[in-house]
Amino acid sequence: MGQVRERRTGVPATVRLAIRLAEFLLLVALCFVAARLIWLIAFGASASDFEQDSLDRRAGTVAAGSYVADMSRLRDASLFTDPRTAAVDPAIPAEIPETRLALVLRGVRRGATAEAGGAIIQTPDNRQRFFRVGAEILDGVTLEAVLVDHVRISRRGIAEVLYLRAEDAAAARAAADPAGSARTAPSVNAPVADRRGRVEDVAGLFQVRGLYSGETLTGYRIEGGNEAMLSVLGLRVSDVVTAIEGRPVSAIEDLSGLLDREDGRESIQFSISRGGLPLTISRTLPQ
Repeated sequence: MGQVRERRTGVPATVRLAIRLAEFLLLVALCFVAARLIWLIAFGASASDFEQDSLDRRAGTVAAGSYVADMSRLRDASLFTDPRTAAVDPAIPAEIPETRLALVLRGVRRGATAEAGGAIIQTPDNRQRFFRVGAEILDGVTLEAVLVDHVRISRRGIAEVLYLRAEDAAAARAAADPAGSARTAPSVNAPVADRRGRVEDVAGLFQVRGLYSGETLTGYRIEGGNEAMLSVLGLRVSDVVTAIEGRPVSAIEDLSGLLDREDGRESIQFSISRGGLPLTISRTLPQ
């Protein structure tokens, strides 16, 4: 029978076996090429450089390209926390720029905090005025805080700073520091025995020395202070204040309160002696 089949085909059995083996190998090669093509399309050209760590490395060593998970991070992490409620690092405050407005800081009067007190500022019309924190200096410009040698202003919501001039800085530090004033100048409300012959501080604005006739206080001689602050009140160093609002200084118990507008007054009148000449000065109190 085998001889009959061999005669019909005319091809020996060994040749047919070789052809079938070649066809099988060709089919395997085509499948491999097709698989590589699909892999290339799916993962790109870099897929051909993929290397898998061999498992026959020495025991106890880790392949150079393998990934090592850091499980210690799980101790400090909250796996199920809403990221929107996570703590946010505080923002680093940016440096506040110096203002370019035509303003000149002439003096400062500090309060218990930076948000208290006030400052004498020269406006573009060359007028010097005293502004309290929160007051409007120009249209859209307000005073926000008073510090030792500068003030912070708000220019339509944008923070800027205004520094003291060099010639005014030293005097302003001495006149505007309440702690320093308290150490060197007792209150004008101290007992007469403690006040006689001593320089006294008046509301942090200027310093005076009491003049007495016997046990009666006859006037306050201005010994020093910020010149711009005195200019706002119309006073000068060496002036002798004898009366305020028509009341002799001996009858005034709280001189600092008068200048701080504690009674709601808008203006004040001084009776002074300047160079031996009596004068009456009326001034609008700082806003």
